[in-house]
Amino acid sequence: MPGAKLITVLPGTVEDTGVSPSSAMLAEGSGPVNPHCTIPKHDRRWQMTKIVRIREVMEATGLSRTTIWRRVRAREFPAPLKLGGPSSRSVGWREADIQGWLNGLAETGN
Repeated sequence: MPGAKLITVLPGTVEDTGVSPSSAMLAEGSGPVNPHCTIPKHDRRWQMTKIVRIREVMEATGLSRTTIWRRVRAREFPAPLKLGGPSSRSVGWREADIQGWLNGLAETGN
């Protein structure tokens, strides 16, 4: 497919691979390059999730930065993921975790 961006799909990762196709690559938006390479929909490792940073979490929840971190420490809010190496201070949240937390609030009426 001309102009298609190819990505390697591995459990839990997606890496930009340029243009050399293989059985593990997918043309973006066109399905598997190799018809024998399928992604089982029931396997949660293959499901993509967006990582959101603190500003997006604040906008989605209406909470302040301080309140988010206070609730994380109290285990009343989803814990973030470290985004860099061991010395990195960058963190982000799985969008699905934030959405689940918001859905839980809606169900309990809080």
